[in-house]
Order: sequence, then structure tokens, then C-alpha cells
Amino acid sequence: RLWNRYPDRMSVALARHDAAAGAAVRGQGGEIFKHTGDGFIATFTDAGAATAGMIAYQHALMAQGDDALVELRSRVGIHFGPAEPRDGDWFGPTINQLARLTDLVAPTHVVLSGAAANRLDREAVACDHLGDFTVRDSPDPVPLYAARLDDAVGPALTVSAGRGLPRFQTELIGRNADVEAVLEVLERARLVTVLGFGGMGKTRLAVEVARRWSEARRAQASFVDLSAFDDPMAGICDAIGVGKHHLAGGGGAVEAIAKRLGGSPTLLVVDNCEHVVDAASTACITLIDAVPGISVLATSREALELAAEVIVPLGALSEDASVRLLQQRASLLGAGEVPGPIARRLCERVAGMPLGIELVAARLRQVDPATLADMLDVDLDELRTRRRRGSDEGRGEAGDRHATMRSLVAWSYELLSTDEKTLLLRLSQLPAPWPRHAAQIMSRDLAPSRLDELVAKSLVVPVPAGHLRMLEPIRRFCVELLASEPMRLDHARMLLVDWAHDFVPELPNDEDPVFDVQAARRLVAQLANLRAALTAASATGRHEDEAEILLGLWPLTFDGRARTWFGAQIDDTLSRTTNPSLRRILIRLALQDTTENYVDLAREKHLVSLLREVDPDQTSAEWATVQAGGAVKQIIVDRLLGIEPDATRELLADSVELARSKGRRLDAAMGELFIAHSYLLNGDYDAAIDAAEDAAEGARRVNFEAIAALADATGAMAMQCNGEFT
Repeated sequence: RLWNRYPDRMSVALARHDAAAGAAVRGQGGEIFKHTGDGFIATFTDAGAATAGMIAYQHALMAQGDDALVELRSRVGIHFGPAEPRDGDWFGPTINQLARLTDLVAPTHVVLSGAAANRLDREAVACDHLGDFTVRDSPDPVPLYAARLDDAVGPALTVSAGRGLPRFQTELIGRNADVEAVLEVLERARLVTVLGFGGMGKTRLAVEVARRWSEARRAQASFVDLSAFDDPMAGICDAIGVGKHHLAGGGGAVEAIAKRLGGSPTLLVVDNCEHVVDAASTACITLIDAVPGISVLATSREALELAAEVIVPLGALSEDASVRLLQQRASLLGAGEVPGPIARRLCERVAGMPLGIELVAARLRQVDPATLADMLDVDLDELRTRRRRGSDEGRGEAGDRHATMRSLVAWSYELLSTDEKTLLLRLSQLPAPWPRHAAQIMSRDLAPSRLDELVAKSLVVPVPAGHLRMLEPIRRFCVELLASEPMRLDHARMLLVDWAHDFVPELPNDEDPVFDVQAARRLVAQLANLRAALTAASATGRHEDEAEILLGLWPLTFDGRARTWFGAQIDDTLSRTTNPSLRRILIRLALQDTTENYVDLAREKHLVSLLREVDPDQTSAEWATVQAGGAVKQIIVDRLLGIEPDATRELLADSVELARSKGRRLDAAMGELFIAHSYLLNGDYDAAIDAAEDAAEGARRVNFEAIAALADATGAMAMQCNGEFT
């Protein structure tokens, strides 16, 4: 940016910068060994020298003052650790960590990692502990310290400490005059509210204002979306970077914010105040009164009603700006150019509202412009009426703070046919992208092609892998609407359960299923939706269906990401399912999980007692799993006590034979694997190799490559111990 703005000055300015940097580094015995575009990396003999050199470097930049051809500001990170020298450069995790750390530092500051700060003489170099922060690619939070510089500006950390400003990939069209108007008001007022109807682009405008304000003043700007917080002050603390460690010393959030900002100029964008308008009003005026350097730019659909508040109303885009925005968005979405007269008609139909224009542009992917304009000619009159009524009546009905945002979704919803509305409500139960098959089952009693109509109207959108999803604001609107109609909700839940029951593979009662890797991946991808179906089955009293759906998820017992949830869900489902056959298989899966992990003996004991209730004669193959689990644990105990495990191994072999006789090939393969381990532990390598081969062969018969691989590894270890290869 500076090169574009000052092409004739930058070469000289950078030469001066490099000279100052080199002098500061050499003055403390350091060496600049690498330049990285806009930065450089230096090594020092110790942390004290590094800190002193970098403080001198920052002072040198600040001291240029009016003599600077271009005002260059720099940020410095200091880290300590080992590195590998190679061809005049240094490599390794320390260098990588330094780069990640420096990304978090605000201009004019010097920030040290805990590893560097711990090697300082604190009496010689004063540092302030900023707290522990998440540094990208670091497994644990990193303690950070700021060296004290009198001429440093603003907080020491940027994005790590706060959320910064959202970034948008498209140009802000038609709002330059509005941006300038808000900037002008911020020159004389510390609390400004951008007030407007939902969909007018208040957030986008406020972020652009904050960006320009921050660049002009070289000051901090932070952003908080209050729709994500019930407590506005908590959201503001999160935005500015006031964490629990800042509040631990007492005082309060306001005092901690004031201390953190230290009087530095800061613009705080508080977005979506209507979500918690009363609490937001209190938080904003409290900050204005208590923190001298802070200014607040709020966005809301209703005023905060504060004496210090200056309101800047945001209206619709002009006709020309509306058409430019529509043409740009249509082009980005691949809809092509819209003929000028039709583009003006479309923009008029949505009253120049940016969000409405976005919706129109999205629909142009499925409907030609002229047809869409005809479709919207009548129905949008009601939207205009709602807008006039909201404008004439001011605040509207008490407590209905979401009405303006909902009106956009409600308008789209009201344009649908009865069947389209019904399907949209049903699909809102699916929290994650779903396969088309789900919508087909949930629309089987509706007119054909309803799903395609929802896609054409952008209420349902395609995503990769051929799946579909609803945009979250639309889904939430539908969830709320469906909850208000119990009969429709129960029917929608029934259909969701039907889909899940059809989607998951059936688990045979008499033998192990063949493991299908692709099917397992499909289950994992749909886990959020399948969990919603399990909840729906429980809520509608379809407990046997709930159990059968859960049984179809049996591959999750071999997926570490889902195993914990799966085990807990089995226990929960067992408490509601009365069918003995289903209970027996659920217990089997739970016992298998327990055997694999060698944990939670109390749970295993409980499961065995449940199994005894459904099979008191102990004739089912599930007892082979119980027997194998007990034998495995006993073998480990025998090994620790130095006892030959022959008798216990016989018990394990009996469990394998029982599993085979019942068609449980997977259980048999796992038993063989445990037998191989027991032989390996006791030095009988030939027997271990034979047992491992049997386990691998049995596992591959049911496509369980994970267990087959474990068996192969066990056999290979036995062969190596036997001296068969090195």
C-alpha cells in the first residue's frame, strides 16, 4: 500500500529503515541474517541483548517524526530456542514459532514469548505479562510479555487479543457518502449508532468506517457481534482481548478494559445491538464514561436511546448503486449480465436493500431475470407495506426486536407454495448438509420436485459431495416456526427417523457384518443429522427405531472421533429400549468397546448384568465377548505376576471357538489377536506368528483392515523377535 501511495519516497525510506535496524541490532551484538519482504530476522547472544536492541530499533523509528519521508511502523516478536544453521540461514520450530508469534503483535510494540522473557533480567528490562494466548500451530497456550516502550501506541496485541475487523472479499458499492458521513460524525461524537432496517448493510458499512478510521489514526479498531453473546460486556471483553487473567485481580470488566487500552485511541464496533438492546445501551454508555480513549460505533435496528448517542440513519441504495451491486453479484455468482431495464425493476422490487439484492442475484442462477421480475411484481408489495408500517410506528411492538430481520426470511418463506413450506420446515431439522435422499424421503407425501424449487429459490443451496443445506438464518426461522406447531413437528420428526432408519446399514443378528469403509465414512459425515434423528426417535417414543438406528452406526466403535459419544448413546438408549434382541446387540457393541479400551470396569460389570437379564442361560455369542474381555485382562495380570497364562489362554481360545460357532468372525479375529499378543508377551514367537496370521485372515474376511493391520504388525514383531528378519 505504501509503495503504491509513495512510489518516489519508499526506496529512500526503506534504506533509512534498514540502516536504523542494522545499527540497533549490531549495537547489541546481534546479526540480521534474513530479510522477509516487509520484515527481517536477527539473532542475538541472549534475550536481554535482543530486547534492548529491538527497543532501540522501535525508538529509532519513532524518533524520525516529521523528518520521515514515509511513516513506517514495525512490530517485533522475540523468541528463544534451538535452531538449525544451514547455508547462512536458520531453520526449525523456533523460527516457525517466532513467525506465528510476530503475527500477533501490534505495530510499535515489542512482545516476547515466555521462553524469551524467562531469560531476562527483569530489573534491567521491564516487561508486562499480557497473559497466555493461542499461537497458531502451538499445542498449548503461550505466555506473552510486552516490553515497556513509552512511545508505543495502543494494545500490544492485535488479532490474538481481539477479533480485529471482519474481512470482505467484495467492494462496498454505493456507500461512500454514508461512510464519509459516519466518519465526520465520529470526529465530534464518541457514540454513534448506524440505524437501519434489516438487510440495509449496516455491518458492512460499520466495518468499512472502522477500517478507514483505524488507518487514518494508526489506531486500534475492534469488532464484536452481539448476536453471539447474551452479555454485551462479555462480548466487548472478548473483542478487545480482556481475558479471565485480566479479571482475576478484582475490579471489573470496565476497569480491565480501561487498563488494557491505557488511554490509547480505540474504535469499538458493536454490531447487532438489537439482540440485547437494553444491556448494550448500558455497556456502551458505561465504556464511554469510564474509558477516555474509546469511541463506539454501534449498529442496530432501534436506537440505544442514550443522551450521548448520535444516530446516522442508513437508507436504501440509490438506483444506480443498486443496479451496480446487482450486476456485480450476479457476475460473481455466474448468472451473467442482467439487462439494464430489468435490473432496475428487480432492484426496485427489493427497495434497494443490499440483502434483498443479494437474494435476487442468487435466484438469477435458476430463474431468468425477466421471469424473476414478473414473479416479484406482486408479492413484494407486502414487504413494502411492512417497511412503511415499521417506519411509521417507530419501535414497533415491544420485544419484537427481530421482526425486521425475520421479515426478509419470512418474505422468502411466504412466497413458497404450501408443499414447499412444509418441506422447508421438515428439512430445518437437519443441522448439517444432507444427501438428496434425505429430502426425498422427507417429501414423499408432497408434490414432486419440491426440493428443486427450494434450490431454485436459494432457500436450499448445493454444497460439495452432492449434498444440500439450508442457510442458518433460514433454518433457525423454520425451526422456531415448526416448534410452534406440535402436530407438524411430530410428523417431521417421524419422517426424519424414517430417513435415518433407511440410511444406516442394518446390523444382522446372527453374524458379523462386513465392514464397508465408504459406508463408515458416510455415517461419520452424517453424524450430526443422525444424532438429530436419534433425538427425534426418542421424543416421539419410537425407541426400537432409535435402537436400530444406533445399531446401524456400529462402525463408529472403531472411529476414535465418535467412540466416546457412541458409547454414551448406547447406555442412554439401553435405558429406553425393551426389545430383548435389540438390547442384546447394543450390549454386545458396548462390551466390544470396553474390551478394546481396557477401561471402565464398573461399566463393564453393569453391561454384563444387563446381558444376564436378557440371556440368563448364557447361550448367546455375546458371552464370547465377555469371556474374551475377561481373559485378556487375566493374561495381563498373569504376565505382571510371572504366571504362565496357559489356562487363561485356553479360556480365550474357547471364546474364539464360541464366536466362530455363532458366526462372529470379527469377534473371533479379535480373540486370535489377543492370543497372539499373549504368546508374544511370553516369548512363544512361532505360536504368536500363527495366531497373528489367523487373526489377520479372519479380519480381512469381514474387511476390517484396521484389525488386520494390527495382526500383521503383531506377527511382524514376533518374526523380528524370532530372528527371521531385521
